[in-house]
Amino acid sequence: MEDTKVKKSAGLPLMAAFILLFAIVINPGCKKNVFDTADDQLLKSESLAAHSYLIASKSPELLVWLKPGRTKEDLSRWVDKVKKLAGGAEIASESCQSCDGSLLLLKGPGLTTYIQGNTATGGRSGSPPTPTSGEDGPVYYSRNFEVSYSNPNSKNFSAVKPLPLVIPSTKIVKVAVLDTGVDTFELKRFVFNSINPSCTPNGDAGYNFFSHNRYFGDDNAMKHGSTVTRFVTDQVVKYGKNQVEILPVKTHDKNGISNLFTILCAFAYAKERGVHIINASFGFYLPRLQLSPQYTRDPNVLLLRAFTKYYLTDNKILLVASAGNKDDVNELKTFDEHLLPYPSNLRNLDQVSFYPASLARDPAFPNVLAVTTVDAPSGTVSPFQNFSPDVVDIGVNADAILGTMPPALRYVFYNPRFISSATAEGSSFATPIITGKLAANYELIKAVLNTGSYTRKDIWNAVGSSIVKKANGLEDKTKNGKYVIK
Repeated sequence: MEDTKVKKSAGLPLMAAFILLFAIVINPGCKKNVFDTADDQLLKSESLAAHSYLIASKSPELLVWLKPGRTKEDLSRWVDKVKKLAGGAEIASESCQSCDGSLLLLKGPGLTTYIQGNTATGGRSGSPPTPTSGEDGPVYYSRNFEVSYSNPNSKNFSAVKPLPLVIPSTKIVKVAVLDTGVDTFELKRFVFNSINPSCTPNGDAGYNFFSHNRYFGDDNAMKHGSTVTRFVTDQVVKYGKNQVEILPVKTHDKNGISNLFTILCAFAYAKERGVHIINASFGFYLPRLQLSPQYTRDPNVLLLRAFTKYYLTDNKILLVASAGNKDDVNELKTFDEHLLPYPSNLRNLDQVSFYPASLARDPAFPNVLAVTTVDAPSGTVSPFQNFSPDVVDIGVNADAILGTMPPALRYVFYNPRFISSATAEGSSFATPIITGKLAANYELIKAVLNTGSYTRKDIWNAVGSSIVKKANGLEDKTKNGKYVIK
């Protein structure tokens, strides 16, 4: 199984490419600007025009988010300015149906002209302007990265296992699974049944961000979302401490394709539904921005950073994210297109970035936990998955290793959906194993989150050594060599 990836637009000239803008207007006056420190000011001086290796979007759209504390009038004036600077080009807008205010999807070829001119105003000498991500007055703007995944590497479609029994517990942990949907026949006992108010009038169970309705069934041929969900529920049942409620959020279509716009909408929606943990078995690649050592913040994802902090980090919601899978073809295309030196290892997240997992590099996001698959006894990580001692928090020890010789060895888990020895492979499936373990032990973690100031280390310490182990050979693959046994 491969995680979702950015689809590159090979051959599109940067100056002719189109960009996507996503606007979320949040309630004003609630929170301060999340980029207001001296470090942030220094970071902003790293001109986005310098990062010419970032490919442009295929779509004539632009993604924008109104900063916390600014008003709808500020956004309206900004849009009027863009229209004027874009040469009067028609800019259409549509609603995205999300939370905490207005969402706009702006479309129009003039948007490209505006952003290219805006990012070209101050950059490194000789660097062509590249509209990627940034801020302009009251808004953050960004390309709308496409995230998708190949069909999961999953074998043996035998009879489906009966559902585990629901744990009779008053301690209910709410987990949002952002994926291809959930097979309600298999998982109906666990589907979200909260009466919490929601910004999207769709009842209690979940939401489909493609059809904008309550159909969140898993129409993916390989049942990716259902498999991810079963990994979560089986772990919670195994520990027997809490009851889990799954909020199925359909962010990926039947082919496993989504985009940053949809993902951010789902973040806001999950927050409004009162979830405790979000499982993110997806991501998108960017070349690693080699900033000075003191910088952990990539200016190419300013909007993603600000949005995640406001909706998830500030609300103590854990985001468990896959570290990503080997993607030599797409990554090499990216470096070829922009004449950059190849990194020595495309799986090393110190040299490439895979978001949202790469937010875990930054101490400002202690709620983001990145996951990969390992073989702890040998001190190795799956040869088809990503790693980093700075980004990847933990590895899940594989159930079995298939094959006889590296690098073709496959680190697999037994698929919990099937009676016989079906397998599932990829950091997409390591991730919900961790999500399930954290949900099962959420009462311990909650005490840490409520301290007001915590680190990832505090979270793992709260879970305890009975779950978190260390392997000496894994120090250069995960933080402090941490791993868990399924």
